[in-house]
Amino acid sequence: MLKFWPTTITFILGLIAFFIFQPSLHLSYWYLIIWIKLFAIVQFCGAYFIGLNFHLTSINSLNTSDKKVLLTFDDGPHANTVKVLEVLKKHM
Repeated sequence: MLKFWPTTITFILGLIAFFIFQPSLHLSYWYLIIWIKLFAIVQFCGAYFIGLNFHLTSINSLNTSDKKVLLTFDDGPHANTVKVLEVLKKHM
């Protein structure tokens, strides 16, 4: 499975190889454009489809018989963070 760092290193090595071999092989710059677009597509898919675990490992489902809800939110820190945590603790 593709991961962020190996893909980025491969992309950079591909760019270096292009600029090293381009003068002697007379490579078209279209190859460079295609390489960059391919990298952009892989990055987009990795960010859009979180279940691929491309940028980070995510938990999408658990195999358990317990009835639980996992809640995540991005809240700051802000003054309301404490209030939200208090409400969650109260109803736990």
